[in-house]
Amino acid sequence: MYLLDRYLEQTATEEELQEYADWYRKAGSAGPNLFDHAHSPAAQEYTGSLFASISTHIDAAEQRQAKGRQRVLYFRWAAAAAVIVLAGSLALYNGLRTKPAPAPFIAVKPSSPAPPANTIRIATQATEKRRIDLPDGSVAELFENSELNYEAPFGSHSRHIYLKGKGYFTVVKDGARPFTVYSEGFSTTALGTSFTITAYPGKNAVQVLLHSGKVVVKQWPHHDAAPMQDVYLLPGQQATCHSSTGLATVRLPAEVKRKRPVPPGSRTGFAAAFDQAPVTAVLDTIEKGYSVHLRYDKMEMADMVFSGRIRETDSLSQVLYRISALYNLTIQPTVKEYIIRKNH
Repeated sequence: MYLLDRYLEQTATEEELQEYADWYRKAGSAGPNLFDHAHSPAAQEYTGSLFASISTHIDAAEQRQAKGRQRVLYFRWAAAAAVIVLAGSLALYNGLRTKPAPAPFIAVKPSSPAPPANTIRIATQATEKRRIDLPDGSVAELFENSELNYEAPFGSHSRHIYLKGKGYFTVVKDGARPFTVYSEGFSTTALGTSFTITAYPGKNAVQVLLHSGKVVVKQWPHHDAAPMQDVYLLPGQQATCHSSTGLATVRLPAEVKRKRPVPPGSRTGFAAAFDQAPVTAVLDTIEKGYSVHLRYDKMEMADMVFSGRIRETDSLSQVLYRISALYNLTIQPTVKEYIIRKNH
């Protein structure tokens, strides 16, 4: 009777609640009545024990709630009625015996649906990435330590993907058959778009990054214990969904700073040395080394030679200025090239 005592006192542990539920189910499925005769010694002993337990808890309730006399009296009347029923034929027990016992409530973490039997499974190892061309024309890129299952034939009636780990998807539009990825308690549905899902088991969170198009992220299945509102993403947004709390956050990933193109005149990193080399050959080397286009008259500079060196820290503008000053040249930069002329 200690389990009944702790159950009525609401002090039973989860293990004790489970033990009570197991006992109740076993007793309900035993088949024959608990007692052959309601007036047998065993039945009388059970009835007395049950009444004593209920009475003890009623007395405790009276002490805790001295002002709640009417409610306590109601409980006493209910206890007396239960004892009368038990003494008659234990019909209450036998009626309950024919019904399944209610299981104690246990919070369950949302989980993805199990893939159907007719699925194709693809998995990657620790250092492996794999491209998967799906039958409907969509493409999936499976990252390392990940697993993907899809129904066969894919796209005949629906387009369902079951993902563990990380995957990038480029989806072909099909308004009649939405493309849905199930991953760690959440579903991501798109009509035609590209997105990345990160859903490794045991992380308690799923990340969905939308690259183009539009998707909706839902909790699957929906749980009253931790319900999550559907999340609609726009390109560039990332949703982080927590299965334990049912909360989702949406943000823009950290933007990557784009490097401004370096003006041709500021380019460095080229080095060379010349010893009595024709200026035309020097300009040709500079053109290739700095990846620019130099336009000049080769006949006009045929008698010029150059000795010197270009260091990696020298910019193109510095090099051209030195040569122009040495040979009285004019340098005219344009959008596409540098025009070099001899002053007359």
